[in-house]
Amino acid sequence: MANKKHGGGQEEEMAKAIHEYYRRLCREKGWPVKYDMDYADLPDDIKADNLAAAARIPKVLSHAGLAVVPEDHPDAGIDSKILEDNIELLSEAEHKGWMEQKYRSGWSYGTLRDDNKKIHDALIPYNDLREEDKERDRNSVRSYPEILKIAGCKIVQEEKLHPPLEKGG
Repeated sequence: MANKKHGGGQEEEMAKAIHEYYRRLCREKGWPVKYDMDYADLPDDIKADNLAAAARIPKVLSHAGLAVVPEDHPDAGIDSKILEDNIELLSEAEHKGWMEQKYRSGWSYGTLRDDNKKIHDALIPYNDLREEDKERDRNSVRSYPEILKIAGCKIVQEEKLHPPLEKGG
């Protein structure tokens, strides 16, 4: 596979994985699948949302000292407990990144969500969200390992990517 660097050329594969994860989750939960089609057939704005979500993953994980690497990286990867131990920090970062993408896409805040007018009631700071909206962000973070596995990646601690410098010299 081509460039599997942390973040970089892997975003398209991660975006595809996000879409496939979403489709599978909807089927498992019995939810309607609004975009039940291959990633390549998605409308451009939905592809852009998936790409933005993919680009966010390494940024969000970095808040807890974590990084994305190819699945064949020698480190075994993290225990999901690390995500849970940092869930509020990571969820807040996920929400902030999601808001930034929505604003870039022309969305604005409104008390009633209206997708046609690009108005969303969750475009507020994380601490002000309803608990159910916070839980969506938490679940997004909790889904990172599965999404990354689909994309051929995994999460490791950043410190394991950089061997300590030798003293002396």
